[in-house]
Amino acid sequence: MDGRWMTVMLVIIVSNGCSAVVDQNQLAQLMKGITHHYSIRGMYSLALSIKSEDPVNLQNIFQCNPKEEVQRVISDEQVYRGYRLSVAQVKKPEHAEYRLLNGLQLDSQDGDLLVLFSYASPCPSTCTNSRNRYNIFNLIGNLINSGRWSKHVFVFEKIFKPQNSQGINKSKLIQAIVKLGNSGIGLENIYRCYKPQTPNSNFQCTSCSVGGVVANECVNYNAK
Repeated sequence: MDGRWMTVMLVIIVSNGCSAVVDQNQLAQLMKGITHHYSIRGMYSLALSIKSEDPVNLQNIFQCNPKEEVQRVISDEQVYRGYRLSVAQVKKPEHAEYRLLNGLQLDSQDGDLLVLFSYASPCPSTCTNSRNRYNIFNLIGNLINSGRWSKHVFVFEKIFKPQNSQGINKSKLIQAIVKLGNSGIGLENIYRCYKPQTPNSNFQCTSCSVGGVVANECVNYNAK
């Protein structure tokens, strides 16, 4: 992957206090809030841990992690580690996901929800390739096991497309998402959250699991 590109991963921790499903509308609000505030262009990786009391309120995160400081650190190709926030870019040969997750520690409380967000996913050649030394399977499993989360989800916005290509074969994308689910996330806990191309649309989150198989919207480049 070209060094100018980054991959985004968002980690959000919220508490629901029970085993109810994730609130997809709340998840979309969180994504929109954090990405609009930091306005990081291109692809990047971000980890966010939000206290359970008010998961949609990001003001404390913003105050403790000034936008200018975050942008300064990542522009120097360093991994930003702040208060409940971490941000990473690609630094060859490591993808942003690997750099972010490698050694990542996040606070968690009983009942919290762990959310991993990747701007462009899945990446069959590296992040979801068990034969690649920079795959993220073990790192995801280690992170999940290190906390006290009652639920966890993986979210992405764009379907990964290598530079100067027409895209990845659909069957390979499906296999990559299934492998990602087997890393400990679970296929039923993978979502695509994005802003549809239709006028006046807002961010929305859609489950990538339909009847136990990968949803077309999560592997179709033309999905609106």
